[in-house]
Amino acid sequence: MAPILLIALILLVAFVGSLVAVIRIRRTRYIIDGGWLIVISGAVFTSEKPYELTHLTDTEITRGPLDQLTNNGKLHLTFHGQGRIVIRGLAPYNELRDIRTRLNNLSRMLRSNPLLKGIVT
Repeated sequence: MAPILLIALILLVAFVGSLVAVIRIRRTRYIIDGGWLIVISGAVFTSEKPYELTHLTDTEITRGPLDQLTNNGKLHLTFHGQGRIVIRGLAPYNELRDIRTRLNNLSRMLRSNPLLKGIVT
């Protein structure tokens, strides 16, 4: 009887351990929709945080030594009154510069529309 209980206990611990491992995995998706950047993070329990692109004030690209070896970079987006987002491992450096330029152009275009509300920088 004791070996059966021991096996059941081991299986229960393995199941709980795998469940905790799945919950701890964080996946992040970025969606641009209707002038908003929506950040969806989590695997099992997800959370959404919207950022208005008209509030985008600064974008920059940084590269560390490992990023230079892998030809990647980090895109830093600063939003007025909403904080800062760091997007890692997004694309090769040349494509990352293109994404940064497109985000800046989209933000400027949205701010220049007189029908939109938001800050003007």
